[in-house]
Amino acid sequence: MNLYNKHLPRVNRILGDEEYLKYIHEIEELERDRIFCRHNMEHFLNVARIACLLDHDDSYDASEPVDSPDASKPAGSLDSSKPEDSLDSSKTAGSHETSSRAEIIYAAALLHDIGRGHEYLTGVRHEEESARLASPIIRRAGFNDEEEGLIISAIANHRNKECPEGRLDSIIYRADKLSRPCYYCKASQLCHKTDDKKNLELKI
Repeated sequence: MNLYNKHLPRVNRILGDEEYLKYIHEIEELERDRIFCRHNMEHFLNVARIACLLDHDDSYDASEPVDSPDASKPAGSLDSSKPEDSLDSSKTAGSHETSSRAEIIYAAALLHDIGRGHEYLTGVRHEEESARLASPIIRRAGFNDEEEGLIISAIANHRNKECPEGRLDSIIYRADKLSRPCYYCKASQLCHKTDDKKNLELKI
């Protein structure tokens, strides 16, 4: 997938969506005094860019969403027997297909933590809440049912380390973990994560 000069109109619709911006601003306010990793636009874009790099190296299987371990399977499940449900061919396809692939990755990354604010306020699991909140935003942005299923599955599973390698879910999971600069974090010694779960060196 060519990583550069992609037009991402549907992603830009997400960025301009009033409901999306409301969730982001809510998280920013709730994390104002947070000394650990924040869930802001910088994080979302880091996840998106790392996911695109991982996708460039991997060949993710976008045939169908993965079952979430703690929730029922999100709406929009895809039929792997249908060729249109797979995006693998877009790696060698034209600019329209590769742009669509990039948009799906960026949409999942931009939306994967939007339920954080509700988690802080109510205790709900943020990956499940993010998937719920993301659905109408995805539709307003213009993604079709199959694409929505892939995005929602990646959001719901972005904390699920059991996702099969090569799946969009796994790529977003890995990108989310790799995005954290633990090697530069001033609060690293106070973080609840053990050293084996921290990014103490830069890697892809």
